[in-house]
Amino acid sequence: MVNGKIESLASGKVKPDGYLTASENDLPAFCSGVKLTLVCSGKINITSNLISEGLEWRNGLPYFRSKQSQFIIWSTGKDFQSEELTDGGINLINSSIQNLIISASLIGGGTGIKIDNTITETKIIGSLAANNLNLNSSQVRKLKVARKRKRMEVRRIFKFILKGRFFS
Repeated sequence: MVNGKIESLASGKVKPDGYLTASENDLPAFCSGVKLTLVCSGKINITSNLISEGLEWRNGLPYFRSKQSQFIIWSTGKDFQSEELTDGGINLINSSIQNLIISASLIGGGTGIKIDNTITETKIIGSLAANNLNLNSSQVRKLKVARKRKRMEVRRIFKFILKGRFFS
């Protein structure tokens, strides 16, 4: 839990000076099988791909080789101590990546979820809940994950493509 804001939530490599360098490739942000919830009272800026270890793409659909992770990112828009409203919300920002992949469930209180206009496509592998959704002419895909069955069959896949509007 963070009572404040998160300026940059990113995956990357640690430089020798101890600071993180955001990765532009598909470097995993967390290990497979992990269950993690990040709750913040203020804004959360997601500045790189956030994907789970073991994620593969087959025919344009996400597929996990091993145990699926659960990562929840929640901005409440309300201070935890004073209970005053804050400028909460989730911003997807990255000037170097045009196609952003988020393997997490996003819950955007406050101002909701906003996608920077430099991002052309955002793939969300998880759920999406927000007070407001500002796409800035971006395209969002919410994908259900293909999972193994006894005979390696793939379950039905549902894709929701949001173009400029939010459909429930």
